[in-house]
Amino acid sequence: MEEIVKTFDNLNEKVQNISEALIVLPHKKKLTENLSQLSENNSDAKKLQKAIHDSINEQNNILKKEYKETTTIINRVQLKMMLLLKHHDELEKKQQNEKRILKEISIPGTPKVYERPGALQAFSETNTPRMLVSEYAKSPFAKKRTKVQLQFTDFEYEITDDDFARIPGYMKGRAVLSELQGFLDNVIIRTFNEKYQILHKQKLSLKPFEVTLQTMFKDQTKYFEGFKFITVGDIARVLGKNVDKKNDRFLQMLRHIQLIQEMSLSKLAIFGGTGMTGSCAVKAALEKGKKVKLLVRDESTVPNEFKDKVEIVKGDVLNQSDVDKTVEGTDAVIIILGTRNSLAPTTMMSEGTKNIIESMKKFGLRKFSACMSSFLFMEPDKVPKMFNDLNADHKRMLEIVTKSDLEYRAVLPPHIADEPSAEYTTLYDKSPGRSISKYDLGAFFVECLENNDHAQKVIGIATKK
Repeated sequence: MEEIVKTFDNLNEKVQNISEALIVLPHKKKLTENLSQLSENNSDAKKLQKAIHDSINEQNNILKKEYKETTTIINRVQLKMMLLLKHHDELEKKQQNEKRILKEISIPGTPKVYERPGALQAFSETNTPRMLVSEYAKSPFAKKRTKVQLQFTDFEYEITDDDFARIPGYMKGRAVLSELQGFLDNVIIRTFNEKYQILHKQKLSLKPFEVTLQTMFKDQTKYFEGFKFITVGDIARVLGKNVDKKNDRFLQMLRHIQLIQEMSLSKLAIFGGTGMTGSCAVKAALEKGKKVKLLVRDESTVPNEFKDKVEIVKGDVLNQSDVDKTVEGTDAVIIILGTRNSLAPTTMMSEGTKNIIESMKKFGLRKFSACMSSFLFMEPDKVPKMFNDLNADHKRMLEIVTKSDLEYRAVLPPHIADEPSAEYTTLYDKSPGRSISKYDLGAFFVECLENNDHAQKVIGIATKK
């Protein structure tokens, strides 16, 4: 009986095992896949672990190398410091000797110092050499390659209370006398000092960039013989930025009390000076006593009436070298580029303008006027389709002009009429009418250069009706 019970129990156990196996069997494939995935993950983890280990070893090797190089540099610096300390007494004696020589050469006189918080000092408190410009070329300073702080007595001036009182209130604003004197000392006089040092310095003592400046300064003096002068470009170099509204206001105040005088623009470079409007601009410039330089592709296109009165450069506005030859030696630029009667797609006007602006910056010019079209004041869908391609290049041109950081006058005329001169009007950022005489427009390109109110403005112009 016991054996029967035991056998029965064994059979029950087998039946239970078979039942459990039957339950697991449908999931066998899934379990096999999971086991396989775990195996793959384990393999990837081992690979990742190895990659991390290799990366750590590589970084460790790099750090060891950098540490070694840094240690070497530190050792070299320490060695140099030891050498400097060794020769310290000798260097100190040399510096004291230089100071003594500088003091002996200095012209007697007490340097002016204006105490203004945050302002640059135009003169040092002690040992500032002072002399006339005419004495500088023969002095030891003209041979020195290192820059020496120097004051030319030609340019010294202290603004009096009476001078300042003569300036109208609207011009002064909130400015005070010490601010104006600071601008005179630290910008205007400093610019004169630096310019005339470079101008009269011996060539062998000039640095490469000073050689370029000296050549440019000498070219400028040809047009202002007998005058000592600086340009807005010279001031910008000293400031390290363009002349902003605040500095321009100080310049106006100095002009008002006649401490500085603005020289008229004596020579103009005109691009597009043989076209209908361009030839009118040339004639207007000549009538004002200006010298004119023209860039032309074909000399036969220059009108006979002024062919012998202008300087002609044969070339193309798309050739940078030709543009440089035209801009060099002039004071301001007029751009009246056109496509004659062609309405085909073009980039000539915008690319030519880009070349002209590059030349202006190269030769230190600031002022220019440029002709585009009043279509730029209109919504694009309102512009007649036949002018779309031309208008597209004018749009590119306007963007180049307004981003130039120069004193541009962007003139956007409407229809240019072959009619006699008449009374006209101008507006900023919109067109005041439908047409303008070519004679009035040509003259305006010249006149607007000497009107600072038009600087960095987009100007609409039209005949009054």
